Amino acid sequence: MTDQTDRIKQMAQEAGIVNDMSALDNMPTLLESLAEFAALVAEDCASVVGYTYDAESIRARYAIAKPPEDG
Repeated sequence: MTDQTDRIKQMAQEAGIVNDMSALDNMPTLLESLAEFAALVAEDCASVVGYTYDAESIRARYAIAKPPEDG
């Protein structure tokens, strides 16, 4: 597991999506879906703060590549 995956699992438990952390280990498809969802949320947050240090910190935490610049 990566640090990002561990954090996503922790957030899923805190949000009440799963009660048992081992449940996610046995459901890789759900874990992958949660990771993709977390990446979308993180990118949305990064886009709100713009291309500043804060945006790069959000992307780095969840290992999200910076989107290509327009134009």
